[in-house]
Amino acid sequence: MKYDGEAVEDSQFCVEYLNRKLNINLNSHLTEEQRAIAHAFRKMAEENLYWCMGMARIENMEFMTSMPGNRFNKLFIWYGIRVYRNQMKAHGIGRHSHEEILHIMEGDLRSLSVYLGDKKFFFGDQPCETDAALFGQLSQIYWQCPGSKGEQLLNEKFTNLVEYCERMKAAFWPDWEDCITVEGTKTATK
Repeated sequence: MKYDGEAVEDSQFCVEYLNRKLNINLNSHLTEEQRAIAHAFRKMAEENLYWCMGMARIENMEFMTSMPGNRFNKLFIWYGIRVYRNQMKAHGIGRHSHEEILHIMEGDLRSLSVYLGDKKFFFGDQPCETDAALFGQLSQIYWQCPGSKGEQLLNEKFTNLVEYCERMKAAFWPDWEDCITVEGTKTATK
């Protein structure tokens, strides 16, 4: 991100920078314990769920190469998938079998679902930074990984996370459909 001519890298550092620069604190209503839990959930999503979701995305990319009217060069897709799989191995999660990665994803989604329960947001009636981070991951699984095990888990086992995604979309992106510009993506109106 570049803000007032200053480059800031990493999404969390960007959030912290903007909080300081604009005197914003979306976590001000959280207790210290809630902040610790929020941090742990965000890290779980960034360090586990992200890679699991990425695996589902590359499976969809492989499928996309066979779609009529495909705009992507097959060599480019093959190379991107290869790079991503190597990154998964370097991270460590890619050393697991496909089934083990799905098991990790299910455990992460279960934890999020149990903690969310029937709350409006993860820490009550008011959103915090972690809601933005978790929505970012969950929305990818829900809307951008059609037919994946992640989407199936959300729709069949962890429906409160689906309701959460729909609630976040309605609350913060009333122009969602206008923002969706990629042909062939599943629309966010289930």
